[in-house]
Amino acid sequence: MTAKQLNSISEEDGTHKLDEQEVSTVRIVGTIISVETHATNIVYKISDGTGIVECKAFVDKDNSNTPKFADCVERSMVCCNGNIRSYEGNKSIMIYAMYLVTDWNKLTQHLLECIHVHLKNTRGSVT
Repeated sequence: MTAKQLNSISEEDGTHKLDEQEVSTVRIVGTIISVETHATNIVYKISDGTGIVECKAFVDKDNSNTPKFADCVERSMVCCNGNIRSYEGNKSIMIYAMYLVTDWNKLTQHLLECIHVHLKNTRGSVT
């Protein structure tokens, strides 16, 4: 999913829908433009060229007292997987996995996959 698609999701009866398909888990690939650390969570703002998405991760420290996504810092490209959350009309992603992207082809692949899924959902399968 792209940031623009995430921001255009409609919410009906507690379910999120895009292209008339129910959506709960999403993947965003983009660059971290800011990181805000709070007592209970960390907020990452990620830009993928179509918009900005707010992604939140709860502070979860392992035995070494290193934050869960310590290598994901500002200006690094990441792949973020999580669940959609809506609060007061603003959509965000609750992160369950995030990792650094070292190959720019991953971004191209992700955007092509977003286009493919959108066309499949709106125009049907190509046979």
